[in-house]
Amino acid sequence: MHFFLLAALLLHIPAQTNTQTRDASQRLHEASLQSAALGRTMKYRVLMPADYATSQRRYPVLYLLHGLGGDYKDWTTRTNLAEYSRTLPLIIVMPDGENSWYTNAANAPEERFEDYILTDLQADVAVKYRTINSRHGRTIAGLSMGGYGALKMALRRPGAFAVAASFSGAFSASRQQAVADHPPQEWTALRVPRGRRRSYLGVLGPQSSRVSSYIDEETFQLKSQTRALLSKRLTAKNAKSAKILETSKRTS
Repeated sequence: MHFFLLAALLLHIPAQTNTQTRDASQRLHEASLQSAALGRTMKYRVLMPADYATSQRRYPVLYLLHGLGGDYKDWTTRTNLAEYSRTLPLIIVMPDGENSWYTNAANAPEERFEDYILTDLQADVAVKYRTINSRHGRTIAGLSMGGYGALKMALRRPGAFAVAASFSGAFSASRQQAVADHPPQEWTALRVPRGRRRSYLGVLGPQSSRVSSYIDEETFQLKSQTRALLSKRLTAKNAKSAKILETSKRTS
């Protein structure tokens, strides 16, 4: 419930007062870890609950992913996320996904961003902060490229998150079938956006990396085989209260 309230409030962004700015800076943590999946140090930001320092409780975690061309600072510098989350008992983790599409790159074995988020980052957060370290204590969401990554990772690893959400998710990325097989002069014909051409090239790789493996991009509905497999996996993990929520058909 707290997550959905936060998602709704993010759509409205008034100016912050000086008091709100000071409060946000006190709650904002800069963190980093040495990622085994990527072989380098990765930075991330964490917004703590207002009562974290004075309580002993454990908190659920929202992993919030930025869009293409952004970085881990975007959510705290471009929105009033800190103010809107101030009263929520929620730890918000904002990792740096670079321009990776949050995918283990097909053309660069060392660029394993999906493994970084699902394994390295989650483990680091669980050690450093008082989290509810289980599926029911984790949610994931993102904007544009981050929305793509959030749903893709949640569908590929249904036992990892209780809720996944996408804000203007860039699902059209998965329509670029084997972009790496086409020379640059053909990219315009393939309708690959100019600013995104390099990030598409070879990254999405095999069909199993694409959201189109799971979602019908014309209706944004889960494919029947996806629904059946997801239900089977959730049942196997004793997720008796799990629900599969879908959007309505596209209207424009």
